[in-house]
Amino acid sequence: MPKKVCKAAAKKMQKNLFTQDQVCQSNLAEIEIKYSTRVKPSEMDKIVSSHEAYDILKNIYPSLEHREYFYMLCLNRNNKVLGYSLISMGGLSSTVVDVRIIMQTALKANACSIILSHYVESIFMHSNLP
Repeated sequence: MPKKVCKAAAKKMQKNLFTQDQVCQSNLAEIEIKYSTRVKPSEMDKIVSSHEAYDILKNIYPSLEHREYFYMLCLNRNNKVLGYSLISMGGLSSTVVDVRIIMQTALKANACSIILSHYVESIFMHSNLP
């Protein structure tokens, strides 16, 4: 809103001609942050080692061999998994990762820490991890 309109609306609000909701209406987009879970905290997986992170991630990744994937795990303060998100799905030889998407996802989930994982089928399936 132009400054003159805002000042006029504020004055009318002081005189009880407009409600606060009417004054605050504008052409701006509303930003809503939402995260909901159906998993009880006692049922969340806890990660205390890279092997445990690997075990969780290998169940998330698809069995397709023709794409690269980039996933993230969001963790709470107790290293319990709040959830996971597919950040990027690429082609045969690359995938593009936007840091802003990672940060948005972590903030929406109220994560205290994150684990990032880049999946290349030939490397992932032939790793030395048990």
